[in-house]
Amino acid sequence: MIKKFLVFSFIIFSSVILSGCTAKTGLNPPTNPSENEPPSSVDGITEKKPGDGEPKTERPKTGQDSFGVDVCGELTKEIVGETIGKTIFSIRDFSNSTSTGCEYFIDEQKNKFVTVVVSYLSVENQKKGQEALGRSIANVEDITVEHFVVWQEDGKTINAIYLVMTPDKFVRIDRSSLKAVNDDMLLKLARKVAEML
Repeated sequence: MIKKFLVFSFIIFSSVILSGCTAKTGLNPPTNPSENEPPSSVDGITEKKPGDGEPKTERPKTGQDSFGVDVCGELTKEIVGETIGKTIFSIRDFSNSTSTGCEYFIDEQKNKFVTVVVSYLSVENQKKGQEALGRSIANVEDITVEHFVVWQEDGKTINAIYLVMTPDKFVRIDRSSLKAVNDDMLLKLARKVAEML
């Protein structure tokens, strides 16, 4: 009797354990796609297969691919400093799932800086958002690529400059405050970035 009970218990216990190993909980990753399917993409970042000899993630490169994968590496602190006429003390990567960018610090305390950010978002939505905040949008003649300049509510101060690469990719140039760089310096930086596109 005890022997039958132990065998029966072992069979039930084994069944429970084995069925638990294959149960779908909703937390398991989906099955692997076939080799012919493209890698998956979340928030514009494409996962690459290990062993490809490239970084684990790659940001989408739509439109002009010549700028925007490593902003700090492509637009060095020396180039930025020379362009705006100020010393850049340090730089910091400023990237997330929808953009890649760099902060260029004009003081050692890291309070004053300019940023150059490549974003994979709707250009039209950016314009609408800025207008909803009461800001005006205009172009300037000497920036050689499609762009728009966002002016603060007072109409006298630049908030940010957007260089449009595609309807869903742009470069935004802005600053921490007017104490960092003035409007002329920000426009010079935008012109320099436009030359690099």
